[in-house]
Amino acid sequence: MVLDGVLADRSLTWLGSEREKRGYFKQRLGDSLRDDEYPRLVFGKRPNITVRYFPDKLPIGYERDKYRHIFIYLVRSPSPMDFCVFIMRHLELLNALGFWTLRVLFPRSLAESIDAYRSAAYELLTKPLRLSETEELTWFLRQPQMPDTSRVAVEK
Repeated sequence: MVLDGVLADRSLTWLGSEREKRGYFKQRLGDSLRDDEYPRLVFGKRPNITVRYFPDKLPIGYERDKYRHIFIYLVRSPSPMDFCVFIMRHLELLNALGFWTLRVLFPRSLAESIDAYRSAAYELLTKPLRLSETEELTWFLRQPQMPDTSRVAVEK
């Protein structure tokens, strides 16, 4: 489904790997963003930490003039919780870019969730968070993330 989303828009240049995304945005934005403002997950405890940038492994497209960017998100659950985390993880980057589109791909089996995702995006992207919500969300996003190993044996 993600491949279909990429192939449907051949006017864009698509970035797939962590290295491509980091290189492109570092060149595009210069010093506008610090390393800790890029989408990332941090594993381990100091001094032995590992940082994975753009951990969602979803493609990002850009127009030739590098003015507009397309972020793809594949819906995998009827609940928009992971989608909200995705948005929050990318918020600093989205703010630095200015013009962007979030293209949300819904499998037919989850089409009834479109309104929930639309509402979640509206709440996160158009309404400012209260200070207590901002502090709680910042705390949550800075927590070391443990990989989900419950599905490792099933997925390939």
